[in-house]
Amino acid sequence: MSRCEVCNTELAQDEIRYAHSTILCADCFDDGYTYCSRCDSVITRSEAIYDDCGDAYCQSCYDENHDDNCPDNPEVNELDRQLIVHLSRNWLQGKVDNRKPLEINQNDHTLVKLRKQIGLVDKSLYCYGLVNREEYQITASFDLMDEVKKYLADRKLQLNVQFVAGTRRLGISDDLRTNNPNTTLDLLKALTSNTDTAASAA
Repeated sequence: MSRCEVCNTELAQDEIRYAHSTILCADCFDDGYTYCSRCDSVITRSEAIYDDCGDAYCQSCYDENHDDNCPDNPEVNELDRQLIVHLSRNWLQGKVDNRKPLEINQNDHTLVKLRKQIGLVDKSLYCYGLVNREEYQITASFDLMDEVKKYLADRKLQLNVQFVAGTRRLGISDDLRTNNPNTTLDLLKALTSNTDTAASAA
């Protein structure tokens, strides 16, 4: 007969529980040990990490399976939700589509509205708001110079533009964003579409 190494109870062969190499009775095993819910290894209760459902994990499995920094109910805006659905459908159908939402300063409510209106874009662009200035109404990175000049010339728009360092960045004055949303939206579409929308006048 074997004995529990904790309480010294005599154990029949079918009553023995092992914690690593330690022989235990069922009660002593349950008091001091449990099983990892993921890998099924024996772990001490003091080492076990429990999730919100009360399931026990060893440290390694918990780290692989959980992210303590992840919010319980993350906020997902409607455009991001549409993007997730769009990408998922394309993946299931074996399609490749690199379109994504316009990148903006999320603190600007007028840009948030424009971003929702424009939807997914072919070419990436970061758009940010400018305070009203006499010197310029639009700032654009140098790599957008030809496209912006062509857009304004085709539509005979008299807007002051300043070209700045950066890559695919566009700043739009508060006056344009607030009082001329259609012009702003059309410009954004022209700069983010693969079709030559800038070639046709509005």
